[in-house]
Amino acid sequence: MCGIAGQLKFQSPADQQLVKRMTQVLAHRGPDGEGFYFNGPIGLGMRRLKIIDLVTGDQPIHNQAKTVWVVFNGEIYNYKTLRNELASKGYQFYTQSDTEVIVHLYDEYGENFIEHLNGMFGLALWDGKEQKLVIARDRAGEKPVYFYQDKEQFLFASELKAILESAEIKREVDPVALHYYLVYGRVPAPFGIIKNVRKLEPGQLLVVKDQKIKISEYWRLSFKEKFNLPEEEIKKLFLAQLEQSVASRLVADVPLGAFLSGGRLRAVPAESQQRPAADRIGGAAVQRDRLCLHAGGLFRRLSLAATKPGLGGIPALAHRAFAGGFFFLRSVGQHGVFLARACALAAGRPDHSRARPAGTGDDGAGLRFTGAGVCLGLPDIPPSGGLGPAAGGGIRGDYGYFTENKR
Repeated sequence: MCGIAGQLKFQSPADQQLVKRMTQVLAHRGPDGEGFYFNGPIGLGMRRLKIIDLVTGDQPIHNQAKTVWVVFNGEIYNYKTLRNELASKGYQFYTQSDTEVIVHLYDEYGENFIEHLNGMFGLALWDGKEQKLVIARDRAGEKPVYFYQDKEQFLFASELKAILESAEIKREVDPVALHYYLVYGRVPAPFGIIKNVRKLEPGQLLVVKDQKIKISEYWRLSFKEKFNLPEEEIKKLFLAQLEQSVASRLVADVPLGAFLSGGRLRAVPAESQQRPAADRIGGAAVQRDRLCLHAGGLFRRLSLAATKPGLGGIPALAHRAFAGGFFFLRSVGQHGVFLARACALAAGRPDHSRARPAGTGDDGAGLRFTGAGVCLGLPDIPPSGGLGPAAGGGIRGDYGYFTENKR
């Protein structure tokens, strides 16, 4: 998870201090570094969590002529295929990152570059020749993009609070957005909880040029019948597609982990990822007999004594699990977040798995402390005694499952 932010001024140079403040607010999303690009009216900022190309992949990334610049939050799963295709057309690469294919795709296809990307992303691209800003959000809306415009500027960021660094924005609640929040428990795009701050919808491309915004839809889920095959053939196609999809998400230059909750949605990708890359999960093979999925999705056996009851609470459980080469924690309210971080550090594992394929990819769901290798979801009932099914309890939450990071 990274963070992007920026400003396009209409009549004056970009406010560098504002862009830097906006970017700093997103530091929790990208603890590994920051980068900026300023040129006349445009200012781009980025906080990076390093997953692919740890050495040369710092952003913003530019094209060969340095006329196109991009900041990018997410992953491009087909970037190696795209890289080979672009290289065969004469494009030269100066990094090994997935981000760089974006600027060369833009050089080749213009605004249609977005149709070639397979991944999850929120990105902002500046075209210096055309003096236009291009912003896009992935098809499923996994990565968020907020934006704001008035007569003097256009602002964008991965989170609302970064945009609120601008003193020009009044913190007035949008009553329509509030209505949706009270009905659905969330604020759906394109609304934002603050007036005049909006969210780009999934599958949309936004272009700012000559102080005008143009939003287009480059993808929409279709429910039309795609094929008519026997059920057994459909099952084979589904499983093949699932394994290919999971394999494409295992590309990383850092240790990998799997996050498991109480349902099948996350358990299936976790089990599937053992097939294409069993030796990639944290640098140690994960055998299937260590991950047994109950039909109800409520029981996890990790072949560790730490999963048994009577260990004296979360700190003991977390510490014993780390000692065995795994991290296994039941989240128990917000206090569990701080306990988990403390236990991770106490166990001597401050730099653990960063990348995790999971059943869901909502950028804002749950609470994550990536540096300590912790992912927690808040339980939907008040905390009570016990540590989940293994201890006879019944609290619902997220499991964190990591293999030891062997170097």
